[in-house]
Formats: sequence, structure tokens, C-alpha cells
Amino acid sequence: MYFKKNLLTVIVVSALALGATPALAAADSEGTQRAKTRSGAANSTQLPRGVLAALQRDLGLSAGQVKKQRALQGKAIELDQALQASLGEAFAGSSYDARKDKLVVMVSDAQQLDEVTAAGADARLVKRSKARLAAIKEELDLAAGKVKGSSPAERQRSDTRQTPIAGMTSWYVDTNANAVRVTVKKGQAKAATAALAKYGDAVIIEQSDLTPTATAFMDGGDEINGECSAGFNLRNPSTRQGYLLTAGHCASTGSTLVGQGGVAFGPVLESRSSGYDDAIARNDNADYWVQGPWVDTSPSNGSPITVRSYTDAPVGTVVCKSGTATGWTCGKSPPRA
Repeated sequence: MYFKKNLLTVIVVSALALGATPALAAADSEGTQRAKTRSGAANSTQLPRGVLAALQRDLGLSAGQVKKQRALQGKAIELDQALQASLGEAFAGSSYDARKDKLVVMVSDAQQLDEVTAAGADARLVKRSKARLAAIKEELDLAAGKVKGSSPAERQRSDTRQTPIAGMTSWYVDTNANAVRVTVKKGQAKAATAALAKYGDAVIIEQSDLTPTATAFMDGGDEINGECSAGFNLRNPSTRQGYLLTAGHCASTGSTLVGQGGVAFGPVLESRSSGYDDAIARNDNADYWVQGPWVDTSPSNGSPITVRSYTDAPVGTVVCKSGTATGWTCGKSPPRA
């Protein structure tokens, strides 16, 4: 597959040079991935021109300031990883203070504060470890129907789902607040406070007029644009932005790709149907379309399978795909002369 300006490489690897990931990547002149795991090495690579322009535009930085921020943030990420390893269970989260250009580390053990300061970061003493907050979130997840030990990719739901806390719509670990932040429907704060009282100030309750919307899974093979099939779900590891790869003849550049029921997925960023036949669309409706490493065995709405790895197979290897019009079909490409 091929896209102009190495679009696919940038999306899959890293679209943001300032993203909170240890590996910063760029595309070289031949369009191949080139990533370095250490911040100093990563900062020596040249950013794709579009990414550099976006960083300057969106963050109000000059090219020189972008370079400086990459170096400072790269060092902070590297230091964060080292302190996570050395602090162990006392590590309670971290953040990057852009005003001071400094890493801030939350620590649940007062005896280890000096270790953080000596390493060059700002230390903040908190009451609870990151593990404790994660345990509270896990309890709420299980009450809402998560299968213990499962991952989101497995799409399992418990048959013995407990009644969720009255009015609870969402919850997540807020490391800066050193608490689990729970959102409830307006008017339900009193009931939620009583139900979550055992957690004390480890839980922060907020009210919202917004309620969750119905969602649907977007699987490989599912129907899109009325008569075509989704190819692969993609995700930017830095921003978590979702994308979809499909056939170029199914979607034209600039159009809106839709899923089942005519529900919008998002804009088609690029499409080719001559020579190559592929297109890529961005998920601008993530509240509705849930993406993951899934392929539908009987599109649409069949039983999905989870893709757990990939293999660069040689020409001539048998491969299979699933589509709405054909179901599963398999074949192999002959060696080129």
C-alpha cells in the first residue's frame, strides 16, 4: 500500500513529535520507518515537514522552540521511565510542567522524595500509590460488567453484571489529583457519594448533563459506504486517534466515510484507485464507533476474532480476508517474474 507524503507511516508510528512516548519517529526519504528509543538520538532525526508546521501553528512555537521542546521533553520522558523503575510501588504518576520545563513526579512514600529531587525532577508527596488508584478503578470496571482479567480487545462482558452506581457515566484515574474521578448524571451526586463512601477522598465525584451515547464496533470486514468493507483499524499510539484503512475505489478523498446505518465515521484523508487501491479515513466519531484489533468472521455483526500479532510473510503465502459481499476468501500471490 502507498500514500503520498508517507501519511500512513506518520499515523501508525507517531504524528506528534511532542507526544508522551519514549520513541520519537520520522519518515526517511524512502518512506521507511526510522525510530530511536533514546531521546537524544530521536531528536537528531528530521521531523516530517507537515508535523513541524503543525507544531508551530498549534502550539505557537518557532522552529527553534520546537527543537528545544523536543530535547527537554525527551529528557523528561527518559527520566520518568527511570524513576518509575527505581521508585517501584511508591511511584504514583507524573506530569510535565511546560512552564518550568520540568518533570513532576507524585510519590506515595516520603522517604523516597529525595531520590526524585536528586534525579532532577520536582517531587510531590501524595497519599495513594498508582496501584491503589488502579485497584479502585478495576472494582468499578468489574461492577459495570468487565470480565476479571480480560482486556478491552477481547470484548467480553460478564453475565452477572452488577447494577452500576446510580447515575455513574464514566470514571478514570486522575494522577494529578491522586484520585479516581467519577462523572455522574446531574442530580445523582448524593446517591453516588453514599455508594462510593468506602473510598473516601480517593474518589472525586463530578456531575454532568451529558450522557453516554450508544456505540457500535467497527471491525475489519464490516460494511462501510453501503457496499464496501472496512479493511484494518489503525491507531496513532501517541494521540490515540483512530483511523480506518479500506479500498481506494470505495471512498474518494475529501468525502465522509460512513458505517452501518449511514452513521458517519469521518473524513477520507487520502484515496488511490489507480495502480494501488487503498484509502485512509480518520475516526471523528469515536463516541459512536469503537475500534480495535478485530476482524468480523461473518460481516457485519458476526463473531469477531482478535488479531494479536502480525507477520511479514513472503510472496506466495496463503492469506485470507473477510468482506461483506464475499465473506471469507483466501488466496496467494504468485512470485513475480
